Amino acid sequence: MDMVSIELTGNLSIQSVLDAHAPFAALLDPSDFSNVNQLYTKLQLRGSLTLKNATLTLPLDDQKVFFAFHKLNLINSKIVLNSSNTTIVCNEYEHEKSQIISFSGDNQVAVSGNDGNTNGENGHAGGAGLDAATCVMFVTDKVKTIGGPMSIDLTGQAGGKGGNGKVGGKGAQGDRGRNCSSGTIDCRSGCGNGHKGGRGGKGGDGGNGGNGGNGGKFEFRFHGFNTPNDYFFSFISNGGKGGYKGFGASGGEGGEGGNPGRSGCSWCDGRCYAGPRGENGLNGADGINGGDGEKKHLINSNFDMNYIKSYLTLWNGAKLTEELVFEFETGLSKASN
Repeated sequence: MDMVSIELTGNLSIQSVLDAHAPFAALLDPSDFSNVNQLYTKLQLRGSLTLKNATLTLPLDDQKVFFAFHKLNLINSKIVLNSSNTTIVCNEYEHEKSQIISFSGDNQVAVSGNDGNTNGENGHAGGAGLDAATCVMFVTDKVKTIGGPMSIDLTGQAGGKGGNGKVGGKGAQGDRGRNCSSGTIDCRSGCGNGHKGGRGGKGGDGGNGGNGGNGGKFEFRFHGFNTPNDYFFSFISNGGKGGYKGFGASGGEGGEGGNPGRSGCSWCDGRCYAGPRGENGLNGADGINGGDGEKKHLINSNFDMNYIKSYLTLWNGAKLTEELVFEFETGLSKASN
């Protein structure tokens, strides 16, 4: 039977891959192989996928994504992992002028906090940046890069900007002054000045910037004891930058002074005046910049059958049937006997 070979281009999702050939995303059962030759044959049956001038975007939220191929070939293409932890198992991997990245476009920064809406309302905190995904790739036979190293950038999502506070409300107008009052033959009481206006409301505080998400980890494992040299990889995994703080708003304007009381009563002399304006409200405080996420690392190593079978067992949600024991020796003790 001829091996399936599919080429996809344009903007793609997991569903695009499933629609093209569903077995690409089917889990591997670790009980179906016991040596690397059997694994190689299983992967041959999956067929090959070429992404050419394509962008494959995985879900933004934390999901587990699994792919298995005979050959995965990226040509001038990009896999956007977002925060989906991804495992790729293949016999051959080819990388030509392509990228594996964490976030792109608007998803590189978390949502900003809303500004205050009503007088004196605080700005809302910016959203926390998502952690970049962990990507683990197992290759049984061949890895090839063309036009430069394997470009991987798993920078965490930047935190969202804090919202700005809203200006404080204007203070209440001062109370009206006392009206004059005449007696039968004299002034019972003169008019009073207006009272001082109320203090303006406090300005809203600025929201804190969201913390940046942690960088992602890329784990590349080649079967056997040989591993690709470090120059095969161009790897970045910086933590996302913390979001900028929101700014506090100014306090509200002091209230108008109260109106003067009524004057001009018989027998009463003089006139009264409006009260003084109230004091402005306190200014809101600025928020705090978010913290940067943590930087992660590249693992460039190898694997044997025990390792990948244990890994797949745990990935598939099953428990290991026996405790893992890893042992390695140089053979010196046997040679000296």
